[in-house]
Amino acid sequence: MIDDYRCLVLCGRELRIYNFDEGLFVMKLREVMNQKMPFFGLHDKDHVVALSRSRMYVNMMNLQNGDCVATFKVSNPRWTLKGHTAPPNTIRLDNRGLQCLTFDSLGRDRSVRVWDIHTGNSLAVLTPDQAITACEISSDGKAVVMALEGRNEIVTFLLCHQTGVDERPTPKSYGNDTNRGKVFDLSQAG
Repeated sequence: MIDDYRCLVLCGRELRIYNFDEGLFVMKLREVMNQKMPFFGLHDKDHVVALSRSRMYVNMMNLQNGDCVATFKVSNPRWTLKGHTAPPNTIRLDNRGLQCLTFDSLGRDRSVRVWDIHTGNSLAVLTPDQAITACEISSDGKAVVMALEGRNEIVTFLLCHQTGVDERPTPKSYGNDTNRGKVFDLSQAG
């Protein structure tokens, strides 16, 4: 679904937009997709990203007018990141684009792995005893933050593969220091 009324539908090798509220065909997007690998996904409410007919390009198309607004050349995979015992279904990239975190949110493999994007090397493997309910890599790629089932506190792992233990960041308090230890009930918040 693009929004509450419009839906993007794959018909043969074409992407079409229908308005289900009015029961109308809206438009056909201009690019033709690959028949054997018809992969596409909504990028945002105004754009769809789709694998082109040749499989060597990914197109970004405007959902308002159907035009192709950008084309990206695809190459063969640079690295195969091996180590998980079950397929990871979550990938998080740090803001610098240098490291990524992978894990299986279904709990079939409890390991959280951090990878160097440029070399394909494993930088860290973290395997908590409890199931992971949420997991992120920090924007600078220097820490992994986890929420674990049955624990009230958030667990933070500092990644020391780049700097070593001696160069840990100075701990700082977030928010107003007078609120340290306070518990707020937000259940009635709108």
